[in-house]
Amino acid sequence: MPKPELLLPAGSPEALMAALEGGADAVYLGLQSFNARNRAKNFSINELPDVLSLANKYHAKVYVTLNTLLKNNELPKLIRLLSILQKLPISAVIIQDWGLYWLIRNYFPKIQMHTSTQMGNHNSVDCSFAQERGFGRVILAREVTLVELGLIRKNSSIDLEMFAHGALCYSYSGYCLFSSWVGGNSANRGACRQPCRQIFQTTNGNDRPFCMKDLQLIDHLPQIVQAGISSIKIEGRMRSAEYVFNVARAYRSALDNFNNIPAATDILSEDGGRSKTAWRFVTTTDPVIIDMAQTGTELGYIKRVTPQYLYLQLRKSLNENHTIQIMLEDSASPLVFKIGKLYTETTTGVERVTTAESDTTVLIENPGTDIPLGSKVVRLARGMVQQFKWSPSSTKLPGVNPKQEDTIQRDIYQALSKHVGKASPQSRQQSIAKTTIYIRIQDPKWISHLKNIPNLRIICPLQCADSISRPNLIPEIPLYIAETELDGIRRQISSLLKKGFQEFSLSRLSQVQFFKSHKQVRLLANENIYCLNDATIIVLREINIRQHIAPIENDFPNLISSKDRSAIIPMYFHPHLFVSKQAPTIQPGDSLKFENKPLRLSYTDNTYQLSPQDPVCLFNFHKRLLDKGFTKFLIDLSNHLPDPDLLNDIVQNFQLSNKLPNTSGFNFKKGLH
Repeated sequence: MPKPELLLPAGSPEALMAALEGGADAVYLGLQSFNARNRAKNFSINELPDVLSLANKYHAKVYVTLNTLLKNNELPKLIRLLSILQKLPISAVIIQDWGLYWLIRNYFPKIQMHTSTQMGNHNSVDCSFAQERGFGRVILAREVTLVELGLIRKNSSIDLEMFAHGALCYSYSGYCLFSSWVGGNSANRGACRQPCRQIFQTTNGNDRPFCMKDLQLIDHLPQIVQAGISSIKIEGRMRSAEYVFNVARAYRSALDNFNNIPAATDILSEDGGRSKTAWRFVTTTDPVIIDMAQTGTELGYIKRVTPQYLYLQLRKSLNENHTIQIMLEDSASPLVFKIGKLYTETTTGVERVTTAESDTTVLIENPGTDIPLGSKVVRLARGMVQQFKWSPSSTKLPGVNPKQEDTIQRDIYQALSKHVGKASPQSRQQSIAKTTIYIRIQDPKWISHLKNIPNLRIICPLQCADSISRPNLIPEIPLYIAETELDGIRRQISSLLKKGFQEFSLSRLSQVQFFKSHKQVRLLANENIYCLNDATIIVLREINIRQHIAPIENDFPNLISSKDRSAIIPMYFHPHLFVSKQAPTIQPGDSLKFENKPLRLSYTDNTYQLSPQDPVCLFNFHKRLLDKGFTKFLIDLSNHLPDPDLLNDIVQNFQLSNKLPNTSGFNFKKGLH
């Protein structure tokens, strides 16, 4: 069995050097824009030639992450960047946005593409779909188990990449809306503020019910290699160079010889990350949720505080130049600083030392912050970053022909106009006359209350459609389908097709594969298939998807910048802030708040869903949307039990363009960042 590639993160120049010195076969890195870790140091486009030259000396590949979702007004800047990347010897770009896929495939074909884990690839249908579209590799979702991995490899032939070490998100990758809901900082656009690591107000007091341990699969490398994985990936573009080096050399040693796994595991015990889990990869009863959000090795605690010194009782050794963080009670932001000098207390006073051993008390200078006694102290870095100095040689970027770039940009916008169309002005009354309302339900008992709404389409879960007989019903395929669940989904779809259903709602673009031999079926892309730009809409139409629901974290300016007016606009809904297979430390129905905003945890179809208690309501934008030519609107009742009075209240206020009380506007007005 071929040895897989070892792929390391390079979130900074020092981490790049550390990865290469540690034995990486390849590195992945982000530039200053369009990457999902915009809080990492990252690299400028001008530094990329030197990065490639350095990697070449180590015989290592370089993958560039362009793995964020794109707004329409960002396309010119992106086109400029792609014009440069196409002239550089990068090995591939890692992407999430289907509009970016369309741009690369049609105008920058020399650039190889890998699917980001943010695309949520869970099964062989996802993999085959990506391969048919010209992707060279699929990065699998972290939720994939060892059993599923073997089946995916058996049922698809594309190169597979998987995460083996590093941070775990609580929610499915690519489907976390929490950071966006809190402040418009979208995880899908590189701005995640990690709310899953933060403190919530729960039934048990202040708690971190969604904070995950770090993934570590080094013990399972023999099975992973046997399964035919092409690339073993380490998470960590926000981590230190020392972390990258230690993890790289541990996995390098283990991959080169499985007999080295015990020694490599010892190295990882000091990687400076959180405590570890194999999570869903293999069956485990170990707890996965932890109360410590920050990375690092627990060092000790604050024993005494004076105006000049902090007294640290050590459980691990400590050197000068280590970086530590002190965990402040009830604070999401610990105190982080680099130690300048260490001291010990003697009978004659205070004496400077360079190293303090475990089970001793050491003094450091008080940074001037009120620090409670007993506060935990965590070691982050061990002062080794100076070993990984970045020495760029200022290699120049290849030249880009301005006329050629202008021609490409003109061709792209002509194609967008041709295939997406042009927003035609029409009166509000014309828009009202064409209005169609889509209502999504979870409980089939809603059906009896929906009889008197004109121009109505009903979206319901796939498994419920069998028991409902309505000509305007649209069964919706679930978002997450494990490899072991594919046959069951195929049987359900086949049964509905035989009963005459002619329209289905898709939660992932790859689900068109279920209808390859049913060209007459009408397909709708729901809001989980992000259409933030017009190029993505072209991709939908190329594969016979004529309708789509606009993303619920979209904002009004970006929506109306589109040339398309066929989008179904979500007007009332409870956004799923987290969607996960992982049980948190609280139960559905427990009291839960974040920053004093009440939340609701539910459990449906073996999946945990976290939503705000107060819905999002955009009815106050109804008239403005009509004036812009939008005529299709979604009211999502899937979080409500059947209630005819609630339904009447919602529909009447929608028609009157009145925003309901105790609702929010999500990003629609404040903006998506």
